[in-house]
Amino acid sequence: MSIQKITTDIIEDSAVTGSKISVGTPEAGDIFYHDGTEYVKLAKGTDGDELVLENGLPVWGTSSASSESTSSSTSGNAWLFGGTIASLPAKDLLYYSFNSDGHQVVGTANTWGGSSVDRVQQTIVVNSSTHSWLMGGITFSTVVDVTEKFAFASATDSANPTTLSHVGDCAGRFFNIEHIGCQSSTAGYCAGGRDFEGVARITNSRKVDFSNDNVSSLPGAADMSTNRFGHRCANNSTHALYAGGRTSDSNNNGQSNLTLIDRFTFASESMQGNWDDLSIAMEGGSQSSNETHAFYHGGTQLGGLKITTIERFTFASQNSGTDHGSLVRNVSLDEGAQNTTHGFSVGGIDNDTGTSVEVSDVNAYAFANNTTTVKTADLQIAISGTAGCQPPTF
Repeated sequence: MSIQKITTDIIEDSAVTGSKISVGTPEAGDIFYHDGTEYVKLAKGTDGDELVLENGLPVWGTSSASSESTSSSTSGNAWLFGGTIASLPAKDLLYYSFNSDGHQVVGTANTWGGSSVDRVQQTIVVNSSTHSWLMGGITFSTVVDVTEKFAFASATDSANPTTLSHVGDCAGRFFNIEHIGCQSSTAGYCAGGRDFEGVARITNSRKVDFSNDNVSSLPGAADMSTNRFGHRCANNSTHALYAGGRTSDSNNNGQSNLTLIDRFTFASESMQGNWDDLSIAMEGGSQSSNETHAFYHGGTQLGGLKITTIERFTFASQNSGTDHGSLVRNVSLDEGAQNTTHGFSVGGIDNDTGTSVEVSDVNAYAFANNTTTVKTADLQIAISGTAGCQPPTF
């Protein structure tokens, strides 16, 4: 018997039910839509989200009652400081916008804490809604006890460059290869890193009071559960999650990478150790966040294997890690950023080719969708290991 084409005369009206349709593995709240070629699944958003169009396709955004609903993968701006630019050690402050290719040099740190410098690397950043504080770091081969500050409003035009101002010390000499700062509405915080000898990892936390620029060490209740360096930090308005990194003893022996996530509470200025875990022990990589979730992307396993996975964690719930997609390339020493709907991986070193090459890409991923990052801009200058400065977006 020949195979006959199924027609609407054979299938009764309304006879095809949802149980007969399968696109991926659906869960409660998922939506199916046609992307122009086939039907695909849009995973459910979070409470309060609404559907918005991006490039002609639906994505989850936030309520139209909030300005977040106007955000896209090309909304917002940020600054990058120091690190390596075009393969050379840098001391420049770069401004860039997510909606335009290119960058502008809007400041240069010719001095750092009053001393002349030709480079600033591995500094730690905390941000208020109006200013950025840059703490510690390495100048030449010297680890410094320095805090510098600049205003976002005055740092957007290369024709009118801004200056960094020295506002005091940072309660001890320390540095970190990743951005490990976080912030509440009134203060910035950082924890861990390497100490002034460049070997020992530390556990203690420091606080920047936004009202008076004062930097202080916090009591033991704010310490991380173990010493570490090369970890990452993402935060919302109430909590910060310190993730991964490398630990060792004071002589740099017994090194190991960590899956560990500690949660810091701004209101009590206290750390809850061993709060959650990354899926893979790693150091480096970068991060972004919105009010409900932290996102960690990339990183390096002990031995050098690079990771492209994006992991998502809920600030309010333990054991909440989920796979949220992947980076478009195997990259290290990139910088993380965010607007209200997307996270970004900016610059870094491309490790896909077997020869490490600095890149200029800005790659974005939607907070609402599990996906692979998409290139949205090109800084037109290769960068890596820079410190990311950006006003909080929540």
